[in-house]
Amino acid sequence: MNITKERLKQELVLPSRKFSKLILEAYHSLKHFLKRTKIDKKQVPTLIWDIRSNPITFDFIWLIIDAYNYFRETGFSEYDVVIFIPHGYVQKPFSWNSYDKYFSSEDLMRRIKDMIIPIAESFNCVRKVKLESDIEKLQQNYKSVIKYPRNYDPLKYYPNPLKYSKAVSSISKNNKNIIPFFESKIHNINKAIIEPYVTLTLRDHGYSPTRNCNQKDIDEFLEFALSLNAQPVIVPDDIEKLSKYNFPKNIILCKEARTSLAKRISLYSKSKMNIFPPSGPFYVSLFLKNTKSVMYNIGVNWDDDESPRQRKVYGYKLGDQPYTNLDGRLIWHAMNPRFTYKDLIEIYFS
Repeated sequence: MNITKERLKQELVLPSRKFSKLILEAYHSLKHFLKRTKIDKKQVPTLIWDIRSNPITFDFIWLIIDAYNYFRETGFSEYDVVIFIPHGYVQKPFSWNSYDKYFSSEDLMRRIKDMIIPIAESFNCVRKVKLESDIEKLQQNYKSVIKYPRNYDPLKYYPNPLKYSKAVSSISKNNKNIIPFFESKIHNINKAIIEPYVTLTLRDHGYSPTRNCNQKDIDEFLEFALSLNAQPVIVPDDIEKLSKYNFPKNIILCKEARTSLAKRISLYSKSKMNIFPPSGPFYVSLFLKNTKSVMYNIGVNWDDDESPRQRKVYGYKLGDQPYTNLDGRLIWHAMNPRFTYKDLIEIYFS
């Protein structure tokens, strides 16, 4: 294997392989122990989200859970979040699976304001969200603070700390009373929406199209809403593609929730049930009290070769229901490739 000098330097500060992660974490832990850096336990612990090592996706929700579990072990139920974007840094989209054909650097950077910060501000375990761009200030100000990642150093070591499977398993094991949830700060979204209602969040994207919605999904959703005598509300994806669907007059297209995460949280929080294709907003609904969440077509893009890798990442296998503690259910594509409104009714009343 031909490893360049630049690639080696990158692996030392941002390890990507299991062996590298184990060795470097042990090295930095020993280094901190020998230096005996004094930790000020009176200061609020801090999660440092470094743009150089963290994906700009809804997976950020699970990092919040990871950090919460870590700080809770040291006696803290709240913590601060620092969003670190070095001066002049611009995130480039990765090329795997042609992702960069559908998302630009501008799209990713815009997500910091539209998604990452609102998610952090909405969790009840997050006390304050701060932005930082000066690497030396970051290093100095958080030297003696309990932080996550625990050995983080913006100059020498900034690993991606997310342990997805560990975060998911903690949800199923923990008492529901100690799980952090979103708090909705907006209540009047759209005057046309009348309770009770249910939502379907559309996905209509060029990237990973097997996860997209179709007309049959909408029709079954409408039957489900009718059976509950609830108003059907749809959160659209690509506005320009809405004309290809057939919508009845009584349906509400909540475009406000499409462009504002805070309004999306508020919409989902009052819904009787929120339904999703495989997509990040499902996890927003999960961490809201007093509502149910369903993701259908889960595993639709897991082929036989990819399935073991996916199981390793997510920590669950075909047929598992890891989110029942959050009133969340999965409809597995391999077991039920075409859900019906009766499936949704059964889940709703279960």
